[in-house]
Amino acid sequence: NNRIFKKDELIAQIDSSYYRIDRINAKSLVDAAKLENEMQKAIYDRSQIEIDKYKSKDLTSLARKIPQLNSSMSSLEAAKANYEKSLLNIEKTSITAPFNGRVRSNFSSQGMVVSPGYTIATIYSVDDMILKLPVYLDELIFIDGFEEFHKNLDIQILLNIGSKTYQMDADFEGISGALDRLTQSIHLNFSLKDFSEFNIFADNNLFVQAKVYTKTFSDVYIIPNKSIREGNMVHCINNNMLISERIEIIKSYRDSSVVRFNDLNNKLVNLTALDYYVDSMKVVKK
Repeated sequence: NNRIFKKDELIAQIDSSYYRIDRINAKSLVDAAKLENEMQKAIYDRSQIEIDKYKSKDLTSLARKIPQLNSSMSSLEAAKANYEKSLLNIEKTSITAPFNGRVRSNFSSQGMVVSPGYTIATIYSVDDMILKLPVYLDELIFIDGFEEFHKNLDIQILLNIGSKTYQMDADFEGISGALDRLTQSIHLNFSLKDFSEFNIFADNNLFVQAKVYTKTFSDVYIIPNKSIREGNMVHCINNNMLISERIEIIKSYRDSSVVRFNDLNNKLVNLTALDYYVDSMKVVKK
């Protein structure tokens, strides 16, 4: 486990003895098919000479030796295909690394019998990284362009490693993870490719802390939902008078909402339920 390997390096070798025997047999069939095809060509050519010499007419294709020649050609092509298959089988016994990587888990040992579909090891690339960033469902609206995530997004990833910060371009690979009843979170998956110029060696679970930086809002406040009236309005108290003000609701929760409103710090918001409202009506602060 944890063995490092280079791209195209031999990482596993399967005994190819039986496949090499198949290759010898397949080569023998190719040679036999070639001989038969040459013989049928000679017979066909001689038949054509005799037909032209005696000016024979109304002869069947069988008499003209055409099916025999076609059959020998088909047999030769089949023998060649079988021989190529035997070479591919031998080639498949040498398993080479598809990328620069590392062995995560090794389930094989020398001399073991491997059945079709058996996993002999799991490997991963050290040149590419998949970053899985957990995001709560109610935070998705704050991510620019998430509603159109299937389109090309401009994504920048900042990696803090030691005292250095690396900035890289990333590709959005989709969403993964099951919804948990408590956290209601999913994972946003991003891929980083070909970052050899940074001399970073990727490893499994290398980065365990992450932050997602999304939209930045100014003049944002959290206010109780009971203070919000119909039409996204709130009633502010100014000089003992109620003034209707419009707000922008960014996100609503069960008891409160995140809203955007200009300079709400210096204003009093009415929380008392009103049976009716008249603009600039007099009120008493308590």
